[in-house]
Amino acid sequence: MDADRYRAAIRDFMRRHDLKPYPWATRAKVPESTLRDFLAGRSADIGLDKLDRLARAAGATVAEVLGERAMRKAADDEAPAPYVKRLKLREDGCGVRVSPESDGEPLPWPREWIALHLDGDAENGRMVTCRGESAVRDIRQHDTVCIDLRRTDPLREPGVYCLWDGAALLLRRVTPLPQGGRARMRLLSENENYPELDYDAASLQAVGRVVWRGGAI
Repeated sequence: MDADRYRAAIRDFMRRHDLKPYPWATRAKVPESTLRDFLAGRSADIGLDKLDRLARAAGATVAEVLGERAMRKAADDEAPAPYVKRLKLREDGCGVRVSPESDGEPLPWPREWIALHLDGDAENGRMVTCRGESAVRDIRQHDTVCIDLRRTDPLREPGVYCLWDGAALLLRRVTPLPQGGRARMRLLSENENYPELDYDAASLQAVGRVVWRGGAI
């Protein structure tokens, strides 16, 4: 936790508990100058022992003085960056299948990005690189997309999906078709080189919905 966040948390605690530097420091048997110098930015560290005495003098704990939110933010800042794995194709006795396990080095991403796109858990996502010409507008060859592994029902949530047809991964925009008997969906093409195709929903595995794209300008 950096000194500026300490200062902000202590000032907030003093404001909420109507504490003044001199009487608070005196009760805690901490030099008033130590507290004032830290709050004014003239010193970089107040010391855990003095902070503990200040907390006890206010009938609180160090965590309460610093604030739970500030403590959590500090822990997040010090924790390793989260990693999003790459999607992998695996060969087994039944042929080739898609697997959410890592393929090579995982990619580190900011926590804010993980929170926004993957509900705070990097395990919800996988990175997929577009190896060939794409049938989806704004996704080009060599672009990387992130898919959300939890979102696998294009019939309920149309959009751009990573699909597995048993032989290859496809990036396609999917929309449901009016249902007669079996559930069917249409793979829309935004590239004239690819036809629009209709499939039984059960014949394709929706691996995940595309939630992010990155590529060269």
